[in-house]
Amino acid sequence: MVGVVHKDAMNLTERLAQYGMTEREDGTLMVPFENRSGFVQVHVRAGRVWMRDLLADGRSAPGEFGEWRSQRSQLVSWLLHRDTPLADWLRARGASVK
Repeated sequence: MVGVVHKDAMNLTERLAQYGMTEREDGTLMVPFENRSGFVQVHVRAGRVWMRDLLADGRSAPGEFGEWRSQRSQLVSWLLHRDTPLADWLRARGASVK
């Protein structure tokens, strides 16, 4: 069973990398903006999905965009019902609609 879990984790890591997404050691996911000018940093805490924007150099985006924001249930539900590496990553970390 451990081998299966490890294989699935590797597959998810590889799938995330195909889209330029990387998981950081702190348990957050870095999702690049389409134009590569920055990232959305994603974190799941107690089932809730939190996001903030970062500039390409890793600094927080100016204003409220650089602050952690709890995401609305409609967005989280939409994300979780997709067949994407991001949805798989969120589900694996216990994201849910509350």
